[in-house]
Amino acid sequence: MIRPYCDKWNLKVNLTKTKIIVFGTNKPKQFSFKFGNESIEIISKYKYLGVVFASTGSYIHAKKHLIEQANKALFYIYARVQNLDIPFDLLLELFDNTVTPILCYRSEIWGYENSTSIEQVHLAFLRKITKTRKSTPSYMLYGKTGRYPLHI
Repeated sequence: MIRPYCDKWNLKVNLTKTKIIVFGTNKPKQFSFKFGNESIEIISKYKYLGVVFASTGSYIHAKKHLIEQANKALFYIYARVQNLDIPFDLLLELFDNTVTPILCYRSEIWGYENSTSIEQVHLAFLRKITKTRKSTPSYMLYGKTGRYPLHI
């Protein structure tokens, strides 16, 4: 169906970039997709516009990718502010303006799922800047810093 349309309008399809994800089955190999005479590869996960989609329908891989990106940004922040005496409120603003957008990227897609792993990055940051132990309960961190969990 799509091949005649592409031929009619002189559209080129890059089959090395074209992939298929079959959602909701654990047997994707039972399907085959072709564009003309060429087969299109079936894959189990694919990154599209920065969001990792998986054939299971879960967004665990998407959140894992966001956490990796956020941790890179945090590492860069820590490296830059390590020897500076930056006020507490400015550190929070730095987090809100650089890391929060990464952690919340496309949350309208994956946000209905459990976001505990995303919040762990936020809590680790709060623990670091307040110099509190890992055993300090989350609610105490939120109270001490005047913050709320990111999902709120």
